[in-house]
Amino acid sequence: MKVSKSYKNTILITLFFPMTLFILGIYNGLMQVLYRSGILSQASFLKLNYYQGLTMHGVINAIVLTTFFAVAFGHVTITHYLKKEPPKWSYKIGMWLMIIGTLMDAYTMLIGKAQVLYTFYAP
Repeated sequence: MKVSKSYKNTILITLFFPMTLFILGIYNGLMQVLYRSGILSQASFLKLNYYQGLTMHGVINAIVLTTFFAVAFGHVTITHYLKKEPPKWSYKIGMWLMIIGTLMDAYTMLIGKAQVLYTFYAP
């Protein structure tokens, strides 16, 4: 089945955007290990404290990555079974809302205004 270039790009952006943020999630996971092992003992490293890193690690890995993947997978699945694309406005608006919301949240976490000790597992 042929799909439009716009639709294909939207699916690719929905997959690659969270993967770039995944690098930040991995970095914060590594920082958690270094804090907990005692290798880093100062209150913050690169202007990120332990709780900022823990929050970003959990939010990016648990919510952002899985939600973006689920949306991209849903688009591909629905298109395959219905044999047609959804309306262009619907998937474009959805993609931009997810990206803008993620950037707003990431900015809030990076400046230290959102530290909730959220992660996959009990610390």
